[in-house]
Amino acid sequence: MRRTFYAALGRESQLAAAGLAVTRLQRHADEVAGAVSAGAATVEMRLRAVTRLREAEQRRSRAQAALDSAAVALGRLVGRPGAAVLPAGDLAAPLLGEGDAATAVDERPDVAALQEERARQDHLAAAARGRLLPRIAAELAAHHGRPGVDQLTNDWMSYATAGVSLDWPLWDGGARRQRAAQAEARSRQAEARSRDLQEAVTAAQATASRDLALAREELARASERVDLARNIGELVGARYERADASESEYLDALDDVTAAEFELSLVRTRQRLAEATLLWTLGR
Repeated sequence: MRRTFYAALGRESQLAAAGLAVTRLQRHADEVAGAVSAGAATVEMRLRAVTRLREAEQRRSRAQAALDSAAVALGRLVGRPGAAVLPAGDLAAPLLGEGDAATAVDERPDVAALQEERARQDHLAAAARGRLLPRIAAELAAHHGRPGVDQLTNDWMSYATAGVSLDWPLWDGGARRQRAAQAEARSRQAEARSRDLQEAVTAAQATASRDLALAREELARASERVDLARNIGELVGARYERADASESEYLDALDDVTAAEFELSLVRTRQRLAEATLLWTLGR
């Protein structure tokens, strides 16, 4: 659920970045169209601006389709199958602090429950194996009464009774051996389930930890890249207004801003997904 939520939130952030790109290029295309009408720009410049605008609109359409799919997946998980549920949250807000991922795998409730089930099945299997051994039982009892068939005429007396019983597995047609084999199989199955879950959680935790560490390293660089791209865009825009930069150069600068914003959104999404996976491995 948490991963699906943040996947949808990431798609929403990418759509916002695509929308900003369309807004910037639409504004520029309108400015170029006005300049063409005034004789201050060429038709080629307008065509270049419109071409970049259409490319940005296509990216926005793809981002919208991706968000719609993610919203439908989220709707299914919240009990509204077929409905698109949009997430509400801040993609930049972290889910984990630097030292929040130190919980052992054995502390997960489902792992602990499987370990308890494994111990129970081991105990039952050991008990079933014990019943395969021959057992001899002896009984000695003291009585005071009237023994015999006619207890009304017999005298009261003290007497003792003794008995011996033999329980031999060969006499049960293999039923106990079959039950022991079944108990042993259940014990092995419980052990396999416990081991598989522990291994899966451990592997997921290791992968998510590496992904999170990498995303944290990338986040600083991606944020700096956005700032640099925006500053360069402003500088190129100023030169463009003075006719010191070409149309292609200015459009390339706008594309660099869009690419940097998209990458920042992707890095934040990867960070949130890695944190969501870590929280799952911690049973939280």
